[in-house]
Amino acid sequence: MRAAPPVSVIALLLTVFSTGCGPLVFSEISAEPSPHMATVLVATWTTDRECVGDVRYGLEGEVSFTTLREPKPSVTHRRILLNLPSNRDVSFSVGCTEAEERASGEAATGSTSTLPAGLADLTVEGTPDEGTDLLLMPTLGADTAAAIFDLQGRVVWYHVEGQGMGVTRVRLSVDGASVLYMVAAYGENPEGDPAIVRVGFDGEELARYHIRTANHDFEELPDGTIAAIVNDTRTVEGIEYRGNAIEELAKDGTSTVVWSAFDDFDPIENPSLYDDGNLWTHANAIDYDADSDGYWLGMRNLDMLVKIDRSTGEVAERVGGDNPTLPFAEASEAFSGQHQFQWLEDGLLVFDNSPDDRVSHPVEYGFDAGRTTLTQRWAYYSDPEIWNYALGDVERDADGGTRVTYSPAGVVLQLNADDSVRWQMSSPLGTGFGYTERIGALR
Repeated sequence: MRAAPPVSVIALLLTVFSTGCGPLVFSEISAEPSPHMATVLVATWTTDRECVGDVRYGLEGEVSFTTLREPKPSVTHRRILLNLPSNRDVSFSVGCTEAEERASGEAATGSTSTLPAGLADLTVEGTPDEGTDLLLMPTLGADTAAAIFDLQGRVVWYHVEGQGMGVTRVRLSVDGASVLYMVAAYGENPEGDPAIVRVGFDGEELARYHIRTANHDFEELPDGTIAAIVNDTRTVEGIEYRGNAIEELAKDGTSTVVWSAFDDFDPIENPSLYDDGNLWTHANAIDYDADSDGYWLGMRNLDMLVKIDRSTGEVAERVGGDNPTLPFAEASEAFSGQHQFQWLEDGLLVFDNSPDDRVSHPVEYGFDAGRTTLTQRWAYYSDPEIWNYALGDVERDADGGTRVTYSPAGVVLQLNADDSVRWQMSSPLGTGFGYTERIGALR
């Protein structure tokens, strides 16, 4: 009685029968650093017939990541290897799928290159989180950059801007295929040439959307519209006041001012609470609320958050400042000089800059049963205490921990739910951070 052929032989025969060909032949396999970025490898290879390619890869022989599959079959293949630190060997294996069967080429190795001058990995103290999550975290210093770090504090993606401009916000595009960041003027060049910049994962700049006097923060909406905080300077009773507005840039290039602070507030009746030159409202943070199709906007110099109906341009809610629709409970201390904030299911998390006390800290408020007041239920003070004269961010994670960014100091603290410090990331002297956001691995 003749023995049955091995399973591997059967699979090979089925593949040959279904495709009419033998096993895929892989050739010209390589992975070289992108010409635009030292931490990104571009893997290329060819096959003897059309198939849909992908790559599995990682450090030290581990398979930590898998690229997205190519959009269509081809005999020449190209995939981008992401989430990698500089100056490291990367093990990878190219693959190709035809007739729902994936074949792999021989294992190979590539190497990332050296970061540009002025950009460096961070110092990490404590126990970094496990996993492949990343931090969108722009750097501010002699040379500013849109940057992404892994949880070990290593730069895995970047796009450097020149001097005299500051990158304050980095976001992943809504389609997950590129990175967007805001570059705004500061220092001796207060107007400059602000823009929202779109960059491919391989580091190539794809577009630069010039938005007048854009600063601090922006959002990309689900339909691709970009909303940015812009300056709106007007003269009232002979005095020039620099307020703020929200300007939208549609995908077709048309721009629309959705709302201006001058629509609902008066600089005489609602003056700046701080000695800040002619800066009146000093808006510095914007979040889009998809459920209500509205914007939450933070205005530092009025100690206020406002919610703006996108379709009507009307202020729907106010937190802080004069005449709030959602007031603080009598025993709760209001935030002041705030920057970034996060709405929770049952409350509000704010980075309170406290310019009068000069002790910056995150603070959390909870709703009462009828959602008519906010009561302070948590605050955290670092040891030693840190004062942020600008920027600052706070974000609650799914595990109950809280990440706090002391931007000018170049310090990020990851707190456990019991307020103990899980880890701290620190930048080199003279380098600060913009706003931060935690995301999953890039693909």
